[in-house]
Amino acid sequence: GFSALFAGLWLKTAGPRKIALIGGILYGGGIILAGFSGIGIWWLYLTYGLISGVGLGFAYIVPISVIVKWFPDKRGLMTGIAVGGFGVGALITAPIATNAINSVGVLETFIYLGAILTIMAGGSGYFMQNPPEEWVPAGWSANKLKLDTKPAISFSFSEAVKKRQLWALWILLFLNSSAGITIISQEVPIFQELAGVTLL
Repeated sequence: GFSALFAGLWLKTAGPRKIALIGGILYGGGIILAGFSGIGIWWLYLTYGLISGVGLGFAYIVPISVIVKWFPDKRGLMTGIAVGGFGVGALITAPIATNAINSVGVLETFIYLGAILTIMAGGSGYFMQNPPEEWVPAGWSANKLKLDTKPAISFSFSEAVKKRQLWALWILLFLNSSAGITIISQEVPIFQELAGVTLL
């Protein structure tokens, strides 16, 4: 969460491609390094927990930011699709990881998955870019874009953190994310039970 905050602030000057590439390398690289956790549990916390977590925050914020600029007329729908992709990723990766663990072992699975995720996240990050400055969807007015996206009242970062509304929204998002992450960890068995199927 803190890395996403930092990445969101840095995104304005660095651009989405750079943040996405850094995020993909940190995320996948942290998972690869976790494959050497035989040296101690502290190494797992440092690599999979911290390095990969920072990378995930960087990589997560970019598509959310970029997609609303490309689809200003469908912000809610497109953000929902992007966030939904986060959950579907767990649905796909979990059975693959389970099979890999059974085949080659836990630490080796970290290395293989980390390499694949570095290539996929870094590769897709390369294509992340904002639309041109004055770009709007066909049939949509630039004036409407300015009216829809410009808030009635604008706050600086230091002013915003003093507002109770920001913290109320933050707590709401925190609770929502906590529930989501809890469900994601059990997504595959829930799907298998409800659908009556076995994945892989």
